[in-house]
Amino acid sequence: MKNLFFPIFASFFSLSVVAQEYMIAQPKVSSFKNPASTGATAGSYRIGTKVKLLEKSAYGKFLKVSQEKGATGWVTTAQVVPFDKPTPKDISLNIARNYNNRPKEDGAANVEVENWLNSLKTDKTLSPIEQTEVEFYRLVTIQRIARSIPLGTNQLKSWVDGHKKEVYFTDFGNAGHFLNGELLWKLESTVPANDPLKERIAYTGSQLETGGECEGYWVCVLERALSKSGEYLKRHPKGKNANALVQSVLEEFKYLDPEEVKSYDAADQKLAKKSTNDWKNILGKTADSANKKQLIALLNKF
Repeated sequence: MKNLFFPIFASFFSLSVVAQEYMIAQPKVSSFKNPASTGATAGSYRIGTKVKLLEKSAYGKFLKVSQEKGATGWVTTAQVVPFDKPTPKDISLNIARNYNNRPKEDGAANVEVENWLNSLKTDKTLSPIEQTEVEFYRLVTIQRIARSIPLGTNQLKSWVDGHKKEVYFTDFGNAGHFLNGELLWKLESTVPANDPLKERIAYTGSQLETGGECEGYWVCVLERALSKSGEYLKRHPKGKNANALVQSVLEEFKYLDPEEVKSYDAADQKLAKKSTNDWKNILGKTADSANKKQLIALLNKF
């Protein structure tokens, strides 16, 4: 019995220790000297930091945690997740997914998140599709950071300087910093056709806020729509968001007059004609609907 009892006890003890470990699930988490969300601070933790549980508050809302060679203090249960998954990778992916669903808007906080996602990408236990998923979250985070930078300021200048391949700036119309949307389409093209992540990335690309302003000029309006909703429909003509995007394009186009194209110079008339033909080719592969019929009828007026 002694020989049997010892391994069972050892196994139980091991599980108890694992249960006492947590990972910080949010950026810029402050810990406090007392079990509260205000007052004297004991330090701070970055997203993805591994901590150990020392104590729980009376009603379990606050946890006293410690970081090896770091701060010891109280945090809320909402700011951490327990090590209840098979591997640290699974816990990190869960944190990344949850944060992407409910992100903070603060630019500095999202810089911290992007740095963590960059480090997560180096985890060699990630599968290729998991690596792509993490990169997707990183690109979305970059857009969030870029859009948080106030116009006419040097806020996050060093970050911008380090992201010239990912971010562009425009000072007219919808001005500011933006993610280069082409990066999302390139990423989408690497995902297998049967993986739901492929359509998800494409839909995000179709909804990406972009800089500049078309001011009703058809050449710009048509090309911009092609680069967003049109790109989604070209890649996912029967996708779950296809009908909604056809409707949104119709809503955008129907208040503009195709007759205006006749006043454009020959080169722009040619560009507008090419774009309308591209649109009709794309729509030809989508499911039939009343919105599709109206949109094609409008395009036939060019």
